[in-house]
Amino acid sequence: MNYKDKIYDRYVSLQTSNILKIQTFAEFEKQFPVWDKYFGDILTCKDAAIVDVACGNGDLVHWLNTRGYKNVVGIDISEEQVSVAQGLGLGNVSRADFREYLKEKIDYFDAVFALDILEHFPKAEMLEAVDLFFRSLKKGGLLIIKMPNGDSPFFGRYAFGDFTHETIMTDRSFKEVFSFIGFREYQFKEAGPIPHGVFSFVRYCLWQLSRLVVNVYLLAETGRRGNVLTQNIIAIAKK
Repeated sequence: MNYKDKIYDRYVSLQTSNILKIQTFAEFEKQFPVWDKYFGDILTCKDAAIVDVACGNGDLVHWLNTRGYKNVVGIDISEEQVSVAQGLGLGNVSRADFREYLKEKIDYFDAVFALDILEHFPKAEMLEAVDLFFRSLKKGGLLIIKMPNGDSPFFGRYAFGDFTHETIMTDRSFKEVFSFIGFREYQFKEAGPIPHGVFSFVRYCLWQLSRLVVNVYLLAETGRRGNVLTQNIIAIAKK
């Protein structure tokens, strides 16, 4: 067992519990307005076959369940994380290594969520993972990724906030990977504040002001518009 396996097996006690002290549906649901904005318009068919790879404590699986998706599974390699999810009654979460699990699911899923996972792999292994996600998708299926964004002025906060992180990406490097693997279409989103209350609205306004300043700087230096500047980037690719 290498150092990563040892850390992943105790991920709740080593990492997650510092971020989310109480593992309850009520705590999960505080994130729902954000996911509604990020992902709510991506999947229209409630019967879509969906897998959440590295689902952790099952928070996104719970969101998908409550939004009416009927064919959702979550898998994670961490025994602690899966125990949390199953302890909350999420029967569609199980322990599995996605590399073994997806080998048996070729052309099977309508959507693969891979949030906060690919940064844990060196580049060669990341490329293999994206290729496996591609093969597990039906034609027209979607891969949804979230990971640290190298274009953010403060990318290091997430990129180096976990000892097991290896790789960061930008929209440009994602385009290279997606084109190489064979995805037909792709788009990128910022993972920024979403207004759903007074405090989040203030954060949203401050963020818009901050990104304007950075965009003006980048426009002056490079002439490039449409920058993704949040500390995490959301990448969506269509097979």
